[in-house]
Amino acid sequence: FLTSNNSSLVNSLSGLLYTLNRQLEGINKRHQKKKYIKDYQKFLEDRFEPELRKLTRSEGQILSKLIYRETGTSVFEIIKTYRNRFSARIWSLTAWCFF
Repeated sequence: FLTSNNSSLVNSLSGLLYTLNRQLEGINKRHQKKKYIKDYQKFLEDRFEPELRKLTRSEGQILSKLIYRETGTSVFEIIKTYRNRFSARIWSLTAWCFF
C-alpha cells in the first residue's frame, strides 16, 4: 500500500476535503450541515475503508503524516472540525493505544 498509490490516495483525500468545505459553505442550517457531513462520511467509508483496513500500524502513522503534509491539518483537527472534540479525542486515544 505504501507506494506511489499513497500520493494519489492523499491527493484524493485532500481534494475530497476541499470539495466538502466548498459544499458546506453553501449550507446555512446546522442540522443540514451535520446531515451532509454524516452522508459524506458514509461515502468516504465505502470508498476507502477496504484499503485502510489493510494498513499496518506503521503504514497508518505514515498515512497520517502524509495527510498532515498535504493538507496542513492534523488528523485530530480534521476529526474535530467535522465531528466534535470528544470524537477526535476518542480516536486519538485509540490510536495512541496501538502505537
